[in-house]
Amino acid sequence: MKMPGMNDEWEDFSERLRWRFPKLTDSDVVYNPGFEEDTMQRIQNKLGKTKEELRGLVERMKTVE
Repeated sequence: MKMPGMNDEWEDFSERLRWRFPKLTDSDVVYNPGFEEDTMQRIQNKLGKTKEELRGLVERMKTVE
C-alpha cells in the first residue's frame, strides 16, 4: 500500500503520526523511497491495524491538517 504523502510531506506527516500514537518510534516511521510497503507494515504491526484501518486513519489525518 502506498500511503498518500509518502514523498516530501512524509517528515511532517510522520511527526503527526508519532504525536497521535506515542508508541511509534523514529525507526517505526522511517521511510525509504521504493520501500513504502516496509514502512506501512512496521506501522501496521506496531499499531495492530489492518491495511484498510491504516489507510482510513491516514485519510482522516490528511483531511484534518
